[in-house]
Amino acid sequence: MGEFVNIIQHPRGEPKQLSLRDNQIVDALERFLHYESDTREGSSGSPVFNDPWEVVAWWASTALGAGGRTQAR
Repeated sequence: MGEFVNIIQHPRGEPKQLSLRDNQIVDALERFLHYESDTREGSSGSPVFNDPWEVVAWWASTALGAGGRTQAR
């Protein structure tokens, strides 16, 4: 927890958008990572990368977190 991740997404089929470094992991369960991010709905299936650009998760769903920021898992 506390690590940061990077996400490359195409929300709703729109042009590619990058969400870099400002996506902090806030919880880690056996099969899910919860992180705060500025990703948008329609980005399901987007890869989630750690700092060395290894895939650590796939963007699957959202919930609003503190301050209205997205928490994805």
